[in-house]
Amino acid sequence: MYLGIDLHKRYAQVAVIDQAGELVEEVRVKNANLDDLAQR
Repeated sequence: MYLGIDLHKRYAQVAVIDQAGELVEEVRVKNANLDDLAQR
């Protein structure tokens, strides 16, 4: 699994890609909630 995070001023775009290059999950979260996402 690979994780990419694109940080912006108020939010972050997060994408998870598997070994085959397929998108597993993509979410947009407020920067204040990144800790919650990391716990998942």
